[in-house]
Amino acid sequence: MKRSAPGTVLIFVGPLPPPIHGQSVATHALRDLLIKSDVRIRVIDNGPGLHGGLIRRLIREGKAHLLVILSPARTLYTSVNSNFGIFATILLCLIARLRRKRIMLHHHSYRYIGQSGALMAILARVSGPAATHIVNCPEMGRQLKAQYSTVKRTLSYSNVGVVDRRLRPVSRTQSELVLGHMSNLTQEKGLNRTIDAFREVRRCWPEAQLRLAGPCAEVSAEQTIANATAEFGAAFHYDGPVYGDDKQKFFSRIDVFVFPSLYAVETQGIVNLEALACGRPVVAFAQCCIPGDIGNDGGHAVPRDADFSQALIEYLHRYLQDRSGASRRARQQFETILQTHAVERAELLQDLGKRA
Repeated sequence: MKRSAPGTVLIFVGPLPPPIHGQSVATHALRDLLIKSDVRIRVIDNGPGLHGGLIRRLIREGKAHLLVILSPARTLYTSVNSNFGIFATILLCLIARLRRKRIMLHHHSYRYIGQSGALMAILARVSGPAATHIVNCPEMGRQLKAQYSTVKRTLSYSNVGVVDRRLRPVSRTQSELVLGHMSNLTQEKGLNRTIDAFREVRRCWPEAQLRLAGPCAEVSAEQTIANATAEFGAAFHYDGPVYGDDKQKFFSRIDVFVFPSLYAVETQGIVNLEALACGRPVVAFAQCCIPGDIGNDGGHAVPRDADFSQALIEYLHRYLQDRSGASRRARQQFETILQTHAVERAELLQDLGKRA
């Protein structure tokens, strides 16, 4: 294992694409920001890669652990692994603590924040009260501190920075009401709840349409889409996975973005931010950072124990009274998030400068 390059001040450990998901995309964006900001870093990609494989991941984790032992860099940044991968994060932070390095932990999961987790409690204790915990929003930081007394310092850093700046509102000339949902399509992420809500919406607005996008992350999702195609006919559209310019096309074809996710990991939902960027109001379950992102103007955050279909219908009644105004306010909400993120970004870079 080679020692870190001369001048390296930060060891950067986290999953990079592929595969593409919220954590890998956010990690990639932060890495690029640090490089552009002339922070000297040594990067270890500890993600599974395109083909996955336990051995490959163990080798990458081993490289990260060895680098922490050998490198003179004073600061460790690591994206917190989920599930049993957190054991590797615990060991990495233990080594860093023994080597008296400063630790920065970037959290991307709500699973151990919404309810206490024994492994996260160990990680927090191992990292120590001096560690900085990077979270997606102030509410996420508040809940993290409430769950784990060892967590003393949090720093908010929204995922809005990964949203393509080319996404812009596009006026819709069609009069029919079109709902949209995009994600890695699973039941937990809200696929079935979206279709159930659409069915109820059509009782009020028979001409309403639904457009889905994203890869089928479960075999059952393919059958769910096939069933919806048979049930709704031309009123239902499935665009498959969409990336790049195709995202702009997707959002330009819908009026309201629907995200009834109860996925235990969900913290923010990058797709929600993309919808707001395109001037599309968001109706989503109120988990972690989502209510703060939607705010008073970006749509409607539905309490987790509420009837999502009914809440969506109630919002649509209000939306249809001022469609253009709702779109304008959604984009303004996105601009507000961007302004806050500019401050977050400056604070993060300043903190890295001090700590590194």
